[in-house]
Amino acid sequence: MKRTGEAAFETAIEAVLLAEGYDKQTAKDFDRERAIFPAVALDFIRETQTRT
Repeated sequence: MKRTGEAAFETAIEAVLLAEGYDKQTAKDFDRERAIFPAVALDFIRETQTRT
């Protein structure tokens, strides 16, 4: 892989994000119609919102 290619750039960004605690998601989990990872979004809401 060329060090200056787009794939190398994407790999570098991914490495930094993963090192900082981001979780890698798979394309099959992405809802294209809504442009979101539903399970990730729901987990975030459940962890950060209080029930009233």
